[in-house]
Amino acid sequence: MPDLYSPLWRDDEGPFWEKLEFKILRQRDYGPSTCVPTSLAMVASALSGQTISPYTFMEGDQQVNTQSPQDWSDKLQHYGAHLAYCNFDGRNLSMYLNELVKYNDLFLIGFYSGQPKGDAEVGQTSGSSHMITLYQNKIYDTASMSIQDAVEYDRRNCAVKRIFRIVPKDYPRKV
Repeated sequence: MPDLYSPLWRDDEGPFWEKLEFKILRQRDYGPSTCVPTSLAMVASALSGQTISPYTFMEGDQQVNTQSPQDWSDKLQHYGAHLAYCNFDGRNLSMYLNELVKYNDLFLIGFYSGQPKGDAEVGQTSGSSHMITLYQNKIYDTASMSIQDAVEYDRRNCAVKRIFRIVPKDYPRKV
């Protein structure tokens, strides 16, 4: 059920992506700490119907800054989409999953792998994190190379770092 005070997505639009096919990728095949380019490649492949390699987002003019959601969004525009920020307040992922599933759409979700450091100074990391893809009611996790029912996801008790809905590139709401 959406949060009455601040739903993740306040508009009733969508779903934007009703029939996508995903092929799960294993991020460790592309190097350590590659959840961002691997997830982006998986999403770009589903959106375009082509096979997009994670290396596309690791090299050359499509290379992404893994700490810059604006950069991820810019790169997804090549595949007809961009990221739109969702309201959230840093609770555990389990607190958002039912609402996300009800939107029946496509999301990228970042969460902390451990307890985030709230006192991290400039230039320091706030903790290790991971990114997953949620499509309709399934979570695609490139670290475990698993597809799981969203509300039963085995890492649902991790603190959320970011939530983005993937929207068509001409949609006005953005990162």
